[in-house]
Amino acid sequence: MSKSPGITVMTEFCTWEDAAFTGYVSYLDREDAERQEPAQEGSLFSEYLDYQGKGIFTRDSDALTEEEKGQIKQLFQLAQSRHSLMWQTVISFDTDWLIEQGIYHKESGTLNEATLKSATRKGIQKMLDAEGLSHALWTAAIHYNTDHFHVHVATVEVQPIRERRSYPQYETIKVKGKW
Repeated sequence: MSKSPGITVMTEFCTWEDAAFTGYVSYLDREDAERQEPAQEGSLFSEYLDYQGKGIFTRDSDALTEEEKGQIKQLFQLAQSRHSLMWQTVISFDTDWLIEQGIYHKESGTLNEATLKSATRKGIQKMLDAEGLSHALWTAAIHYNTDHFHVHVATVEVQPIRERRSYPQYETIKVKGKW
């Protein structure tokens, strides 16, 4: 039985002026974070790899085509031009916990990505509803490049309506970022 938390979730945000905003969708789609070995016949993610190894998914799509990725990037740029924040969430899974849940099969090296995507969708929607951001756009990708499988999620408001607050230290009014 795993002694560490099965799932940890961390979220931070960046402002529209931050260089991290512009490069985040490309970061999600970088090849060094994706599974590199070929899928085994009949594995749960073989269909996923058919999308040229590109792993971005959304609320409505399991894997974006190149055209859809272009559309998402345009929407992120539009959100940025409208001064939206971008929330960057990482959902990290303890490997032993995934094994206990039957989501990861160590012997075959098979991760049930469909289950992680479904859980991500439910969790992100619940989090956005709680924050009054049900209208927000998000993208996510499962990454394999650390000791733990993890999902990166990027969330923006294409049409920002998030509460704005006065921050005297900045001598300006800024969008509330903290959740």
